[in-house]
Amino acid sequence: MEIVRSGDLASLTTLDADLIESAGECGLRPLITLHGCLDRKNYQCEFLSYEGPFGVGYLVAQVNTTTSFT
Repeated sequence: MEIVRSGDLASLTTLDADLIESAGECGLRPLITLHGCLDRKNYQCEFLSYEGPFGVGYLVAQVNTTTSFT
């Protein structure tokens, strides 16, 4: 959540493996894929919300880019 909030998606690739395992993450790989898609693009992450109502966290964010994907 903090990494998305900061907009530094590249930091996702350096997370500690033990932390990833203990967190039981399921969204890390899609976020790393998003980071790859945005490589060399000008983008901004906007953190919208985070909830954990059932012991599982739900992150909502919006990514805006000013660079064409062509």
